[in-house]
Amino acid sequence: MRRVSVDNRRADWPRDVANAINALILAVDWTKLEDFADDTAAAAGGVQIGQLYRTGSVVKVRVA
Repeated sequence: MRRVSVDNRRADWPRDVANAINALILAVDWTKLEDFADDTAAAAGGVQIGQLYRTGSVVKVRVA
């Protein structure tokens, strides 16, 4: 996936952001996200920093 430019002087930056989000939605197998209480539990469960996990129906990114 390509990086999205954060230069808001470009008229098409909202489209770039939407395309990046859509690519993420399609790339993730949402049915396989494991459920963890928080980042600490996700880390103990093998989730790497930057990877997705869930707490109930809330999708989270491990940051610590």
